[in-house]
Amino acid sequence: MVDRLWKLFSVGDSGPPWESDIALGRFSLVVRLVYGAVLFTVVATAHDWGVWVQQDLQNALWPIFWLEWVPLSVGVAIVAGWVLVTGFLCLWDHVPLWRRVFFFLGLLQLAALGITQGTTSHYWHACIWICGLFCLLPGAGSGEDEGALRRRVVFLVWAATALLLFFYSMAGASKLVAALVQGSAGDAHYFLPEALPRHIAFKLMQGKSPTLASFLLVHPKLCQWLMIGVFYLEISSFVVAFRPRLFRLWGLALLLLHLGTKLALSVFFVGHVLLVLVLLVCTPFSLEPVSLPEYVRQLPILGDLIRCWQRVGPSSSLANESPGGHERPTPGVDHLG
Repeated sequence: MVDRLWKLFSVGDSGPPWESDIALGRFSLVVRLVYGAVLFTVVATAHDWGVWVQQDLQNALWPIFWLEWVPLSVGVAIVAGWVLVTGFLCLWDHVPLWRRVFFFLGLLQLAALGITQGTTSHYWHACIWICGLFCLLPGAGSGEDEGALRRRVVFLVWAATALLLFFYSMAGASKLVAALVQGSAGDAHYFLPEALPRHIAFKLMQGKSPTLASFLLVHPKLCQWLMIGVFYLEISSFVVAFRPRLFRLWGLALLLLHLGTKLALSVFFVGHVLLVLVLLVCTPFSLEPVSLPEYVRQLPILGDLIRCWQRVGPSSSLANESPGGHERPTPGVDHLG
């Protein structure tokens, strides 16, 4: 399935990176950095732990059902300590599998504590799913031969990158579906000039004070183009997973997206920013330099259209004609019959 998607979305003759003879050291470092990023995200939520102690857990979510049987303050302390200790133990290289599994289970419970009152939060999605995926990494003393171990680690690091990009594409797809539903009903929708100003006004009503609020509220046309750019960046992200040469460029663009949402809406996802830094900006894939024309050719949609035009456009047919109007012989083909 993955090989078929790679052939469908990739650009160029290079195959999947896990099938090449690529050095393993960089990927092992990336795995450790991912756990460090998730652990930092956990520490960044420490200010919420006191709030969780005060909530009512009569209908706790399934990962933390056991908290109904102990004092809530004790339960929160157990979960927090569990995550911090197991996360620290995952920072080493060649760790046993049980450390990754226990950290994943602890992270699942920590996330459940934040949404057990029925709220919706996207804060932990990428962290939980990627840590769950990394439970498939080979543990210390797995006994695999070097080639199989390398392919497995490289594939799972790429899969974590693809999963992160998939979440952004899901965000873009949800914006498109919502815009179609709202537009068909005659309501305001995502692609209108006043869409972003409406979001900003809602944040102001909540008591937030975004840095660029006053500027963006009086420039709705600029807001519309910014929203279209965000939509393109998000909806195309999953395709980028099959074009490793774009990883660094796309990562920088996603960082600008998060900076923009912070300045315009006072919304910031620490975990996503750190994972983008590790998996995309500091990617172990595609270490060779890429020229600007090649970047353009690799771009989703825009680059695809350019390559199609180059294949079927007038320039492709003229390229096979001599100056006198006759067809130029193709090298390596006998035209004498």
